[in-house]
Amino acid sequence: MAKRFKSIIAIVSLSALVGFSSNCGAEELSTEDRQVFTYTNPLPFEYEALGKIRRELRDPCIVRQGDTYYLVFTVWPFSNREKNRLNLPNQGGSPGIKLYSSKDLKKWKFENWLVKSDQLPEDCPYKNRFWAPEIHKIAGRFFLIFTADNWIKKEYNPAGTWGTSGYAFVGVADNITGPYINITYLDGGACDTSLFEDTDGKTYAVIPAYNVYVQQIDLSRIAQGRVSLVGTRKLAVQCSNDDIGLSAEADYQEGPWMFRKDDRYFLLYAGPYREAKNPSEKQGYWASIAYADNVMGPWKKDPRGQVFHGGHTAVFEGPDDRFWFSYRWEMNNRHRGLLCIDPITIDENGLVQPSGPSDSTVEVPVAKPSSRQTELLRQWEELKFGMFIHYGLSTFTGDWQTNKNASPAAYAPSNLDVRQWVRTARRAGMKYAVLTAKHTLGHCLWDSSDYAYDVATSTDKTDVIDAFIRNCWAEGIKPGLYYCILDIYNEGGDTLKWKAPVKPDYFKQIKKHLTELHTKYSDIFEQWIDIPHKLSSVQRWELYRLVKKLNPDCLVIMNAAFRDGVEIFEGAWPTDLANGEVTLPPESGHQPIKVIQGKQYYIPMEVCDTLTGMWFWHPEDRPRSPRHLYYLYSESIRRGANLLLNVSPDRTGRIPDDQVKALMQLKEFIDNPTRYRPSIIKGAKTRASNVFQNDSQYSPDMTLDNKWNTRWDPA
Repeated sequence: MAKRFKSIIAIVSLSALVGFSSNCGAEELSTEDRQVFTYTNPLPFEYEALGKIRRELRDPCIVRQGDTYYLVFTVWPFSNREKNRLNLPNQGGSPGIKLYSSKDLKKWKFENWLVKSDQLPEDCPYKNRFWAPEIHKIAGRFFLIFTADNWIKKEYNPAGTWGTSGYAFVGVADNITGPYINITYLDGGACDTSLFEDTDGKTYAVIPAYNVYVQQIDLSRIAQGRVSLVGTRKLAVQCSNDDIGLSAEADYQEGPWMFRKDDRYFLLYAGPYREAKNPSEKQGYWASIAYADNVMGPWKKDPRGQVFHGGHTAVFEGPDDRFWFSYRWEMNNRHRGLLCIDPITIDENGLVQPSGPSDSTVEVPVAKPSSRQTELLRQWEELKFGMFIHYGLSTFTGDWQTNKNASPAAYAPSNLDVRQWVRTARRAGMKYAVLTAKHTLGHCLWDSSDYAYDVATSTDKTDVIDAFIRNCWAEGIKPGLYYCILDIYNEGGDTLKWKAPVKPDYFKQIKKHLTELHTKYSDIFEQWIDIPHKLSSVQRWELYRLVKKLNPDCLVIMNAAFRDGVEIFEGAWPTDLANGEVTLPPESGHQPIKVIQGKQYYIPMEVCDTLTGMWFWHPEDRPRSPRHLYYLYSESIRRGANLLLNVSPDRTGRIPDDQVKALMQLKEFIDNPTRYRPSIIKGAKTRASNVFQNDSQYSPDMTLDNKWNTRWDPA
């Protein structure tokens, strides 16, 4: 039998379905169902220091671990060494590093001290100051980096003298809450030194030493008390802004933070600015950003110079799973020194756009799969039976794996009849239908703007998506669309790149396509997204929320391929529905309650399978027997899943007569289930004289398992 193709789903809003309630009940008004995170800067954070409750802080760093946010910061008093204060507690400086946690970024709880001055011996080299603490997860462990020194005797310091702004130290822990051990001096570091782990596993120190520098760091020997900078130190950004034509110049750069999105690197930094030609004319304290295509540069400053009025920004994964930053308010005296957060917005040109600071209430969409059976999901489960339609350029080329000789002109149906597809679905008792808007060849069944590989450049220029959706609603069928990430046209090459990550330019095209589909066409019911494992987690969340934003009632399902729905595949998360491609749920039935990344979700299941042996039409392909099709249908329903059964219109543009006949025969079984008699060999014992390499996957039991992709092999 011909090889089958892996498919994926993203499911659309159900409240628009014919006969469905428009408000879906009062329960839809809960915080989770509104899926909006609301906050107001500055955040209501306060802490105890030296017997008083305080709100002012410096150098805040928020880190997300699972569903919990953790905060470290410079604790008051924010002082340097002063001789007249050495008789005060902690020699007149910060008492140490405190760790706080929160589930919602609003209510904060003290966890513990990570480092505490009065618990350290007199000669400890990191007994005072405790500026700019940061926590970074690197190679599965947590690294605490901070600035400190010893104010009691200069000989106690790493360099044997007072530190102008302290020295950099690094400690390590197996848990974010500590204990942090092997706290080690970083020779060559500086105050506010930060860390960054790249996707290749290499780690870098970002060092503000007047200008900002980047250098690789070796943390592998921290257990032996050795942390070292290796390789060449490269200049990233300089205090002068001559390179971008601005007259403002920083007194010094501090508070750097590096992060990466796709193939682009971002470096945040801040400092107090003044006019270079008139140093007495101060410009204030503000943050800037630089960009690079390589971690070691060359770095290019944002031409605006001042991007943000915030102090010592640190980047974390926010409630909508985008990049956010935490910072100290520096815009005016009203909230100066208080804790703030805002999402990071990156435009189509890869530039960070300011989204704050603001002290007004902000609402941010944070759509995610539901933790319970909502009315939408319940109504979807009641649909039971749908039609999958694989149709497009591959119908005419006979190949979905290569675009060799695949001119758009090859798409040339002789008698396109979309209405026949939809009426066939209705006659077969199906309640919804999903059409391949774009498959692996990259050819689109609609006229996509600024895109040369679609029906507009083909022999037949019919907007198939428009015709499909209009006919679906006319016939009472709920329309859905399939979109494939794997795409030889947009990704290039001679073969499909199953494992290659999606590049930024193509990801922009994907977002543009999905935006078109959900703005140009209304009331789409279901949206498949196929081969989602090629996307990063950030990219998958971005697509999920894009569909939700454009179509708020939309359910999103990402195809997990050949899985039975017991576990949700990480590469197909987030998803509103589990998908079993040619795979039924377990005999015991699908259990929709799933725990994913420590949280509970309600994830119903959809089985997709084929009426014939292949997904796209082939002249030699034939329908399966009605008995086999009824087995797929009845077992899917019995085990708690919907069935999405694929048909394949031929080169005329119609579903072939033999497929229509098979669907009508299946409908007879569905309407009269007593006509269906289970196989007399079901559960029978098998025995063979020979099995290929004695491998159980080729045992004679495979002849009775009702699966197309298994077989007994005696050779």
